[in-house]
Amino acid sequence: MLRRVLILASALVLVIAVILMLNGVGGNAPLYVWLAIQGAIVLIALLAERGRYRPRTSGHGSGWQRTAERFQDPSTGRWVAVEYNPNTGERRYVDDTTRTNAGEDR
Repeated sequence: MLRRVLILASALVLVIAVILMLNGVGGNAPLYVWLAIQGAIVLIALLAERGRYRPRTSGHGSGWQRTAERFQDPSTGRWVAVEYNPNTGERRYVDDTTRTNAGEDR
């Protein structure tokens, strides 16, 4: 919800700044350019960040291979295993159910 509001607000700022620049309202072009740049930066950042963070998945699909990588998620304290798909090069993170003791090292 907040993400959508921020996308809408930054798009609105960008559109208003472009309209004001094109119409030459007030003759304060540097302010309008600055507003347009700020609106564009926020809009691009909000649209680009969606693919950056991926939730952990569960289950094993076809083509996924479990790697030797394991780590403890600092936010939840749960152990996470890394799986790799050699067909696509994609990595995913799944709960590691083989860990029984949080202090155990492999």
